[in-house]
This record gives sequence, C-alpha cells and structure tokens, in this order.
Amino acid sequence: MLSQQLRAHRAFQPTPTSNNVQNVSQKQKPSLLFTPGEASTYNLRTIYEIGLNGLEELINIQKSALEKQKWVQYRDTLFTEAILSKERHLLSKDENDSIDITVNELLLELGPYWLMR
Repeated sequence: MLSQQLRAHRAFQPTPTSNNVQNVSQKQKPSLLFTPGEASTYNLRTIYEIGLNGLEELINIQKSALEKQKWVQYRDTLFTEAILSKERHLLSKDENDSIDITVNELLLELGPYWLMR
C-alpha cells in the first residue's frame, strides 16, 4: 500500500507552469496521510504541525542518543519555521534537489513506523 502511494506521489509532480496545478491545489492534493479531498482541507501550517508533532513523538520514543539524533536532523532541516515560507518554485535546482533528497531519506526512515497509529 505504501509503495503504491509513493508511486502515485512520484507520478504527480506538477510544475508551477503546468495547467493542472491550480485545479489540483483548489480541489484535491496528493497525500500519504489523508485522502486527496481531506488533504485539500488542511493548510500548510496544519500539515506542518501534524508532521512536527509526529516527528517529536518519534524522537521521544528513541532509546539511544544516536537514534534520537537521526530524527532531530530532520526536525532541524525540514521542520523549521523557515521552511514554511520557502516557495519551492523560486528555489534553485540545487536547493530543490537538496530538499528532495532529505524528504526521500525521511520517507525511507519512516517506513518501519508507518502503521504505528
């Protein structure tokens, strides 16, 4: 199921100039956590807070400092207040590639915890 969702997410990578971006953003959004219709009801701040809360829970359940640090690195890069104001379509290719790599690494790390809740 997760692999199907990841494939669907990868297949839907609209560019800011594509015709369907406005329609999708107004009606439905691809999501690994919610149905597309449900995802469209949440704003960026709410999604950010849900993600940050989940990440904090993962940090808190880790037994070793090394394991905690693995998750803290994502909090310090992907879950900062600054990330909320980033307009990805205005970033350079290198900046976007760096964010993509970090997001992909996080998704791989989340695999064993996916069905915890």
